[in-house]
Amino acid sequence: MVNPVGWSDVKMVNHKATFTDFTYFDFLGVTWLANGQMIKQSKYFDMKSSGDKHTLTIAEAFPEDEGEYMITAKNSAGEVSCTATLHVRYSIQ
Repeated sequence: MVNPVGWSDVKMVNHKATFTDFTYFDFLGVTWLANGQMIKQSKYFDMKSSGDKHTLTIAEAFPEDEGEYMITAKNSAGEVSCTATLHVRYSIQ
């Protein structure tokens, strides 16, 4: 049986956005999507997994990075997904 994934945290500090997710079971792999498009590891997008904790960090989030982010975790019993929405707002100091 697949146990649901759940967001524990979505943070934006300065221009850096971090999504943190916990899966609760062993998964063979996770994938990340932004607005339906697969995210690839790069200097802008950093994806890490350690045990049941999975993070996606956007080094510098801009308005064009806004939208729905999804993590999908798969194992032999199936797959589960969880989504969160990123809103980028700048304040003038």
